Amino acid sequence: MRKSCLLIVGVFFVSVLSAAPLFRAVQDATEALQAGPKSRPSVSFYLEENFKGRLNRLKAPADFPGSAELKKVGIPNDSLLSMKVPAGVKVSVFDADDYGGDSLTFTEGEHATLGKLARRISSMKVELIKPE
Repeated sequence: MRKSCLLIVGVFFVSVLSAAPLFRAVQDATEALQAGPKSRPSVSFYLEENFKGRLNRLKAPADFPGSAELKKVGIPNDSLLSMKVPAGVKVSVFDADDYGGDSLTFTEGEHATLGKLARRISSMKVELIKPE
C-alpha cells in the first residue's frame, strides 16, 4: 500500500511539472484577454503652469465643442494653463465655443504654458494621429 501511494504521488508530481508550461501559457492568455484591447492614450491637463494644480486626464479621441462639455469632465471654462501630450495625440484648443476664435495645436511633449490661450480655452479637440 505504501509503495503504491508513493508511486501515485510521484506520477502526480511528474504530471503537474510537465504541464506547468501549459498552465502558464493558459494563464498568460487569460490575463491578456481580461486586459482587453490596448488602452487609449491620455492627455494630462493642469490648472496651473508647470504641471501644477488640479490634474485632469482625458483619453483620446475626444471632442469638447464648448465650455459646458469641458465642465462635465471637470475642466472649468478658461482655466487650463499646462498639459502633457503623449505620442500619437494632437490637442487643438480654441478660445471660443464650437471650435472658433484663436486656436493653437499641441503635439507630443510637455507644454508648461499654453501661450496666448492660457486661461482662454473654451473648446477643444483631442485627436489620435499616426506617429511621424
